[in-house]
Amino acid sequence: MGPGIIQTRGGILVKRRPRVLHVVSHFALGGAERIALTLSQALQEEFEFSVFAVRGKIDDGVGQNMMDELQAMNVPLFEGPRIPMRYGGMLTGAWTLAHAIKKINPDLVHLHTEVPESSYAVLAALSQHHRQRPVLRTIHNTNFWTFHWRMGQWCDRQLDAAVCVGVSQGAQREMLRLRGDSGGSPLSPEPAIVLNGVPASLRAKQNWQPGKTLRLLFGGRLEYEKGADLIPDILRQTILPAGYEGHLDLFGDGDLREDLEDRVTQQIPGWTINLQPPVADFRERMADYDILIMPSRFEGLPLTAAEAAMAGLPVVATQAPGSVEALPPDHPWMAQVGDAKSFANCLNDAFARIEEWPEIARSTRSFAENTFSIDRMAQDYAKLYRNLAVAK
Repeated sequence: MGPGIIQTRGGILVKRRPRVLHVVSHFALGGAERIALTLSQALQEEFEFSVFAVRGKIDDGVGQNMMDELQAMNVPLFEGPRIPMRYGGMLTGAWTLAHAIKKINPDLVHLHTEVPESSYAVLAALSQHHRQRPVLRTIHNTNFWTFHWRMGQWCDRQLDAAVCVGVSQGAQREMLRLRGDSGGSPLSPEPAIVLNGVPASLRAKQNWQPGKTLRLLFGGRLEYEKGADLIPDILRQTILPAGYEGHLDLFGDGDLREDLEDRVTQQIPGWTINLQPPVADFRERMADYDILIMPSRFEGLPLTAAEAAMAGLPVVATQAPGSVEALPPDHPWMAQVGDAKSFANCLNDAFARIEEWPEIARSTRSFAENTFSIDRMAQDYAKLYRNLAVAK
């Protein structure tokens, strides 16, 4: 056991692991939730973790799989009510979070994204005790608080004593922009960058020999930021190689699902499209496909791109903030943001260079192995945890 907290128990001084409470939006498909779980597993020998999901668990395979992972690690989960912020979720989230904190008495609260920040900001505004508790904020996106910038500024002022990190250079810049607009205290230290880590042991493609059906894959929230609305227009402007058919599986859920269901049922010549719910083993399925498509408008640091690279799966993405940091600087297929024609052109170029896919996949995997190490991420966070929780 590393450095710990010294406390008195029955008149005897004992050392225990520092308690870290991860606060996430909900237990469902999302990179922030995955990082919280990965850190809990990687650092459980030195720290005692618990998790609070502000909006509870989504009742699907992904949410249940995350629950199973927590149970296997003996990490307790606390859940808030599934109430959107516009209907008072900010307040109910704060109320249930306060009860979880009272029960856990964490030495450090680790906030992941806007919804957790809003709940803790309410507590900080109401109680000096909560304001003085060590807090770490991880910024998981390059477009932060897009749905209510003024609320984000208010929350930032309540949390201006917290230490901040970004998952990419784009996320770091966004945090600096928010602090500049909010008028909070100068960030000290300046937000560090802690790159997300992904397993290097993912099942990878072997003996690449594409058949006459090119299998494409999309996985993520069916939302504007992920560019999901562009996919039908992209496929209509894509030219499949002679003698080939196209097959696309979309795994995800979100506000655009109904619209996509209507549009993908319309016949797109040469393509078969399946819209499926999120699955817990998504990253393990990657090796069964030929290309991952990511038409995102903005990201934080997309785990999906790094996981695809580890699985040896070529990626067609966009030049979106965050996405450009998840792939090598010389990656050949990076489309203009929000431009279906540009994305289709990148796909067409990829289809014209099928024989180069294995080499491009090897190069991308090498970049991912050297950049997105779980051990490196875990040690970076462990140092932050020690500085905040142990040396408080």
